[in-house]
Amino acid sequence: MRFLRRGALSLCVVLVAVSIGCNRDDSVRIGVIGSGGSFAAVQEELRKGATLAAEGLNRRKAPGDSSLEIEYRTAANASELRTRVGQLVRAGVSAIVMTENLVEAGGSRDPAREAGVPVLTIGDSSRRSGNKAGVFRLGPGSEKQAAALANWLTATRGITDVSIAAGSGDAWSGSGIGLMTSALESKGTRVASTVRLSEGIDYLQPAQALQAAGAQAVIVWAGPAESARLVNAIRTIGWDVQLAGPGLLMHPSFRSLTGRNSDGFVAAGPTLAEEKWMGPDLRDWFLDYHDRFTLLPIEEQRTLVAAFPLAAVRSFDAVSIVAEAVRAGKSDDPRKVGEALRRIDAYEGLLGKYDLRTKGGAEETGAPRVGRFLNLAVVYDVEAGADLTRASAFYKTQVSAFYVPQRYLDTAEGQKLTERVLEDVLTNPETVEFFTQYTAPRPPPGPV
Repeated sequence: MRFLRRGALSLCVVLVAVSIGCNRDDSVRIGVIGSGGSFAAVQEELRKGATLAAEGLNRRKAPGDSSLEIEYRTAANASELRTRVGQLVRAGVSAIVMTENLVEAGGSRDPAREAGVPVLTIGDSSRRSGNKAGVFRLGPGSEKQAAALANWLTATRGITDVSIAAGSGDAWSGSGIGLMTSALESKGTRVASTVRLSEGIDYLQPAQALQAAGAQAVIVWAGPAESARLVNAIRTIGWDVQLAGPGLLMHPSFRSLTGRNSDGFVAAGPTLAEEKWMGPDLRDWFLDYHDRFTLLPIEEQRTLVAAFPLAAVRSFDAVSIVAEAVRAGKSDDPRKVGEALRRIDAYEGLLGKYDLRTKGGAEETGAPRVGRFLNLAVVYDVEAGADLTRASAFYKTQVSAFYVPQRYLDTAEGQKLTERVLEDVLTNPETVEFFTQYTAPRPPPGPV
């Protein structure tokens, strides 16, 4: 059987048909698992990105080519995650895409590793992963993000006292205090205080406790919902402190819940140039995503800034990379797919170039970038030597509804949003993104 490498959705990815051995039903299966806890907000994005990749491939396959199937599962905790991995292994998948690997989620037994099924993680997972163990990471790991935040706070901002707030719902959230403490202390920065967040608490209490410690900045290392509640509480008590966190908080749900309270919040996310964000490939992908699922501006906010589905794009890249490994290895046998993955050194995906030969797995080239939120948009202008002209152009691109399809604006819902924005223009124009002039960040030691 043949497996057709898709004609790209305006991507730099072209596959050729080759003969391979296939599953008994003449299809190539890829498992996808959406995890709960801090990653619950990205579950649906994970599924949608994988589905879009499979649909693009299957639309373009020639007669006789193998089809690609996505086996999707969800897991609320580490025990359930292990069960889902075992189910996918028994279903004969060639690889598994998920937000974290089993060792990091808690526990030791890993059915995927035992069966030789490669795992591609799109989350911020980092510990004990590596391509020799069959785990490939498609984003900057937690340690790299912590290091980037610590370096920015100390070297760029000149901050010497930092407090840390971390979630406690899963292994990733719980690791935040240790990761950030280690990264900050390596820079000679004092950790003024730490707090752990939990569901059902009054977030004003941890906000006041953090303020009492007298730190110049607060690192928020928790899921989007927990982090948003703390940020809102900090702004409610009138504390104008520098806030920062990991790349997970670039998820639109964080800005949906915080609104303009997110202004000035700094996050360490994937390495991605403004030109990539503003290029036709990514915009065409946005339109495909909207056609298949629906891509709307950030919920609960009067904004034309689109909710960029970063997890969906990473999932799309992950499925595409597995397809390339199946093609290159001429087999959908998981062990051969794993071997082929280890040989990939320059796969050009939507988010950048991936090198799967590295010790930690597949990552975009370079360290995480540090950016901030401004009027619900993402701006990369806070790092030393940042090009403010490019940052301003990127800001204007986002607030001009560049990523919002006209057909959405033509719907009743889109027209309603447009009318609400127009009302703001007439009555309070300084709150409207495209009427708000781009302003460079204030220098240290004050907040961005």
